[in-house]
Amino acid sequence: MSAIIGRVEYSDRPFPTADFDAVLNILTALSPGHQISIANNFLGVGSSSQRLTSDPLPQIADVDRDGLIVVCDSILDKRSELGRRLGLSELETEAVCDAFLIRESYKKWGDDCPRYIEGDYAFACINKENRNIFLARDHIGTRPLYWSRRGQTFLFGSSIEALVAFDEFSWSIDRSIVAEFLTLPGAPLSKPFFSEIQCVEPGGTLSFGGDRVVESRWWTPSVKHIKRQTSAQDIIAECRHHLENSIAARIRSVRPVGSHFSAGIDSTTITVLAHRMLKSSGSGLAGAYAWAPPVSDDYPLSETHDERNLILNLSSQEGFDVCFGSANGNVLTEFLKRPIEFENETDLSDEMPVIQRAKSHGIGIMLSGWGGDEAYSSHGFGFLGHLVFSGRFKQAKRLAGVRYGSLRSLQNLTSLIWGELLRPLLPDPLYHFGNRKAAIRVPSCISNELAAEFPGMLWKRNSLVKIGIDPNRNMLRHLRMGHISRRMESWAALSAQNGFQYRYPLTDRRLLEFVLTLPPTDLYQNTEPRGLSRAVVSGIVPRDANKDDHVNEALRWNSIIDAWHIIKQDVQAGRLPEECS
Repeated sequence: MSAIIGRVEYSDRPFPTADFDAVLNILTALSPGHQISIANNFLGVGSSSQRLTSDPLPQIADVDRDGLIVVCDSILDKRSELGRRLGLSELETEAVCDAFLIRESYKKWGDDCPRYIEGDYAFACINKENRNIFLARDHIGTRPLYWSRRGQTFLFGSSIEALVAFDEFSWSIDRSIVAEFLTLPGAPLSKPFFSEIQCVEPGGTLSFGGDRVVESRWWTPSVKHIKRQTSAQDIIAECRHHLENSIAARIRSVRPVGSHFSAGIDSTTITVLAHRMLKSSGSGLAGAYAWAPPVSDDYPLSETHDERNLILNLSSQEGFDVCFGSANGNVLTEFLKRPIEFENETDLSDEMPVIQRAKSHGIGIMLSGWGGDEAYSSHGFGFLGHLVFSGRFKQAKRLAGVRYGSLRSLQNLTSLIWGELLRPLLPDPLYHFGNRKAAIRVPSCISNELAAEFPGMLWKRNSLVKIGIDPNRNMLRHLRMGHISRRMESWAALSAQNGFQYRYPLTDRRLLEFVLTLPPTDLYQNTEPRGLSRAVVSGIVPRDANKDDHVNEALRWNSIIDAWHIIKQDVQAGRLPEECS
């Protein structure tokens, strides 16, 4: 795990070494670790790294005979496979850092090199001879990478706060992004809050040589159905193979491994399989972390619709410890005081207690099921319509009964016909008009002045995704929506400050690409949304695994009420933060 920073000058003025070192110190304070830097008369790169795996540090590859420098924030998977492609022996690969492998990959494949590199990464390659810069980010965006062009200076880094620490430049908040956020706070933003800062998009690259910025994409999720002469069991086995490889790659750590754990299919799958894999090598999960509160008089255990039943039963059966949630009004108010302009818009109030406990437990890797819903364990949006329009009426009737109950009810029948069969066929403006009406009922925080400055913002924000009758295209829409990487960026900022890194097995590129080759009937086996993901762990994860988080919602609501009381008391006592006065 590393935080990185870089600066390249395209003028003849001396490189501001002292200023760069000061920013590097700020970066290290934000992400404590082993600091290393390279600087000359026109460029500087630096990193602050912590050892999470047995792979060598540092995360900088110094200038070679071709004049290339690489700095990266990465944990590469399948290093041996990459080393063989590069002509390295097993011993040679084990002896070099990720940055070296990335540099050699860039020399061999050029701008296409990200296609051959697997794992979580963001990196920069700089050619010392011509000052060309190449930035790249992994396919799903697990590691953030921001950049800014300021006259004849190009800046990049994994931290917005470190970039704006170059205080010779002025930095301003983009009012259009504030309007985006205040209009619909739960939706992903199109860019960071600062006008002068952009981000390399997931699966994206950027090239710059002093003249113009060229952005491109090396990976875009796409559906490529493959006709397989195989049985359903063969598909399950192949999916299980990809899943196990993904988890095994992400528990590779020299420090304790933790995992998010609700009773949902995604986190339960990862938690149980990861614990079993670690246990086979003599350790096990250091902890499973839930947002739900512990059983107490305030939150008693219910026999139904209470995910803590499965959490307690599975943890006892498998032999790992559970850390329950402890969010409250104080946690929420402290979170609200954090600098949203540096950490992006994701609501982390539930996760803050997890972060603090993970730090106290010495966790190095925190596994998360985030991103599973969008493809691997897709809910099957559009599947019912797909069955009807493809003539599979018997299967459609079965699924309709599960989703809507008795179709003898006129209300149920009309809801099905409108929601599943007619509305998905509407042109985008008409389809999103329904969303707009629904969104108007959501309390908006935007002022009249700002709304007038950016008319149509509500329409724009509420038109981010459309649910059609093609389940595969619906998966693509969700994968491209932007919410996956935005949460990853926020979690990366917070976890770096606390010495660990999140990893996301269900967004593994090989697993995603396999899932996207499956036609809907293979993905939703037994006419069941999430059918494949449940079949893959049949006999391991209980059939009734489901995120019934009613108690967690009660905890969240109580925290909000408590937070409002705290804020009210602070306002009455004149204890508002200085910037709010």
